[in-house]
Amino acid sequence: MINSITRTSYGRRINSDSSGAEDFFRVLILGDSHCRGMANIYNDSHIGSHTAESLFKPNARIEDVVQDATHLTAQFTIRHHVVIFAGTNNILRGSLPTKEFFRNIIKQLSHTNAIFVSVPFCQNKKRFAD
Repeated sequence: MINSITRTSYGRRINSDSSGAEDFFRVLILGDSHCRGMANIYNDSHIGSHTAESLFKPNARIEDVVQDATHLTAQFTIRHHVVIFAGTNNILRGSLPTKEFFRNIIKQLSHTNAIFVSVPFCQNKKRFAD
């Protein structure tokens, strides 16, 4: 069970002018504990028109990591990036995500530029669950 959710943010706030247009784009990093501090690393190397925020859930499966993705990205457009670092805890628990799961999350995030960075698989496990 997930006992805590930790959210970190670093960098400039996103400001909107009267038209609502953003002057720079966002990067939302979602993941298990492996993405801890990734927003800070990103923001330290992308000074200027970028800002990143990370939400990490220690010991979370990929399903838990992306659980709130639709809500968190409601104001995002295709200019904004969602980076998902997850899958390790699925392997450890033997609960591999299905192809249908990936189809659904990709569809839910189709209004963004979603990137799956790490969805590891074990050599002795099927590539996807049935």
